[in-house]
Amino acid sequence: GNHHLVMGREGGSLWCEQTLDGVRNTGVFTFNATQHRHWRIRHDSGANTIVWETSPDGTAWAAIRTLPRQVPLNAMTIDISRGYLRRVTRVSHLALPCFPVSI
Repeated sequence: GNHHLVMGREGGSLWCEQTLDGVRNTGVFTFNATQHRHWRIRHDSGANTIVWETSPDGTAWAAIRTLPRQVPLNAMTIDISRGYLRRVTRVSHLALPCFPVSI
């Protein structure tokens, strides 16, 4: 299927999107460079939800959007985006820590 989870920023907006079978469900928020410094998308297995979270320090996390999980996790792709929908020739900083993934 065509299932995606996206968290991205463009200009002054931070957006969290779930696409299921090509149908987009998008939440858009005003970006705050301090409060939204760190991002993550996670599955809350107890509630069986997908949670988009931000953190100013990478320790204290706040949910900015939560949706019910509707398809298997291994049927989704995840995209973290920053910038513009055009070719970028220079990236100032990108950090992608290694982490275990369990399905």
